[in-house]
Amino acid sequence: ETALKPITQAIESIQKQSEIPLSQEAPTLEARRMFARDFLNARLRYAASRYETEARLNQAIAGFYELKVRKSNIEAQRHHARSQRFFFGMLVSQAAVIISTFAVAARQRNLLWSLAAGAGLLAIGFAIYVYLYI
Repeated sequence: ETALKPITQAIESIQKQSEIPLSQEAPTLEARRMFARDFLNARLRYAASRYETEARLNQAIAGFYELKVRKSNIEAQRHHARSQRFFFGMLVSQAAVIISTFAVAARQRNLLWSLAAGAGLLAIGFAIYVYLYI
């Protein structure tokens, strides 16, 4: 737009000058109508050319944004995979705690350890539910 500003100002100036009323003589009126028609035609072609150029520029910029979106999607997939690995790590650590709790509960036959083992089983069940259904 900045590069085309002088051209646009020149077109507006010519259009304002062509609107100055001339005498009502027939040859001048016909010449004025022909000039107005030709000027309008040229102005519309210029606008169409400018819009075509802007469209190509916008298309190139959109291509860069598309690349940025694809890069972000790749990073998001990488983070999602890492998150899933952390989830599996937590699941394995929970299983280790539950197995050790079972061992202590079986050895001591204490009610408190049995409740802890039950809570561990519920945690594993919930983790499996989350993995399969959510």
